[in-house]
Amino acid sequence: MEFCNPLNYDRENYDRAYKDEAADFYVPASSWLSQASTNLPESKWMLFSAQQNALKWIESNHPFASILDIGCGSGWFLARARQMGFRVKGIEVGSLPVQLLKQKGFEVECGSLEAIPENWQPDVVTLFEVLEHLPDPADFLTKIRQRFQNSIFILSVPSPKRWTKGGKHRDAADYPPNHLTRWNTESLQRALSHAGYSKVEVTYPNHPPWKQPQSQSPD
Repeated sequence: MEFCNPLNYDRENYDRAYKDEAADFYVPASSWLSQASTNLPESKWMLFSAQQNALKWIESNHPFASILDIGCGSGWFLARARQMGFRVKGIEVGSLPVQLLKQKGFEVECGSLEAIPENWQPDVVTLFEVLEHLPDPADFLTKIRQRFQNSIFILSVPSPKRWTKGGKHRDAADYPPNHLTRWNTESLQRALSHAGYSKVEVTYPNHPPWKQPQSQSPD
């Protein structure tokens, strides 16, 4: 596992990134979201491989599942999941995407784990491309395990084999203040086992579609 030192996290940086105020990194998806129609039909083209694989797995194994997406960003995964008939909710630290998603009829809250209402007990919890942004990812995973003991947990992190590296050790987005940690199969398995997950499976998105995505069962 690779990590930066110090592990500084600034929530305000991510809020600014969604508002086009950050010089270091900018998330344009919010401007796209603001222009999208209410049902977000564009979402089927906005998902990356891990999200697509997750939905295929959930559809095959838990077709009537409720889903909580932690770090839902601009909500493309929520939108696609809702289009497929799933009951969806989201949590996101950026205030702008939360505001836009609420305007489009999504049940979302602004903040981190502490902002999730107590009565939100989903069948599946998802966490896409969030872990590498956190100053204490091990503690975050433990809190998810403790909070959602009966939920299936599916997560993704940037792949060590991703094409954006261009043959280099890191790509442009892989530095602080954006990414604080870099994960491989072994470090991810160890972190999840330490958090209390006894069954951990890790796969790469470029595996055949019939294989499971990065997923963990609560038992």
